[in-house]
Amino acid sequence: MTLRSDLITAGRWLRDHAPAFTISTVALSVLWGAIGLACIVLYTLDALFYRSLAPPGMELAFQAAGVVFRSFCVFGGLAIVWMKSQRLPHAATATLRGIWCMSLAACCIAALGFVSEGNDYHARATRAVEKTETVTVESADTRLARIDTEKAAIRADRDRLVAGARESMRLVLSDGIAGNDDLSAFEANISQYELDASTKLALLDEQIAKIEGERLTAQTTATAESVGDPGLPAVFRFPARYVPGWDSKTFQDAFSLFWVILLEMCGSVGAQSLLSVQIAMSKRIKAQEQGAQGGRASAKAKMRKLIAYAAEAQKTQVNSKPDEAADGD
Repeated sequence: MTLRSDLITAGRWLRDHAPAFTISTVALSVLWGAIGLACIVLYTLDALFYRSLAPPGMELAFQAAGVVFRSFCVFGGLAIVWMKSQRLPHAATATLRGIWCMSLAACCIAALGFVSEGNDYHARATRAVEKTETVTVESADTRLARIDTEKAAIRADRDRLVAGARESMRLVLSDGIAGNDDLSAFEANISQYELDASTKLALLDEQIAKIEGERLTAQTTATAESVGDPGLPAVFRFPARYVPGWDSKTFQDAFSLFWVILLEMCGSVGAQSLLSVQIAMSKRIKAQEQGAQGGRASAKAKMRKLIAYAAEAQKTQVNSKPDEAADGD
């Protein structure tokens, strides 16, 4: 065979068998790998969860109990699928089904405990950052309002003193007494009043700048601590974006439940469904092979009949020739 014929054969095989090969071999292998990884995660969660429930000295026994529950949940489910494919009576698997359901419930509780704790941890961290920012900003706003009040009082006091000094100057100029028009003292007092007020206002402006810096630092820190946590916008701040004032706790619990159900479906229920698919595929392939064998057997039987018919026809023709010769004589 030449290279060209080999390439043509390979191309025809890809055209005819590549989709089936991709699904039956590549896709199913990857799915079994994902199921295995999910089972490893679930085994870890179950063992650690039930270990945490143990009294002192019983940690290993409780951890083993979590492994037992998960084993029944995974391999018991696979056994149920296989027994069903073998058409065993329902009563024969009733006990195993009951154990599987109870094990699944126990394992779901374990996974839900860890997922909920993770969500609560991030929620507490988020609330702590937001609370720190809120307290800092509120404290800054309170101090700024108090400083604004002090600045208004300083300006009012300055204006009162300056107005009093100017009134005194007006009285001196209008008293009609000659030689009593020296206003330098009053002007010096006015300058001192304005200088004192400016000094006090400058000090308060420095305090304002410091408080504004603290508020900006708090907001920047809160923003920096929020960056890199994708759970914040997706889970913990999602409801409040659309419903102001709505507590996100309900959404967090719903997300935790969804997370656990999906993981359990991938780890245990997914293994059962994938095994069911492979059993159905194997039965179909076997049926196709049997059909092909039957077709070949039928073709062979038809060929034998044709051969027998042709032989019989030839024999009849041979036997009829002497009779024709006799008639001719």
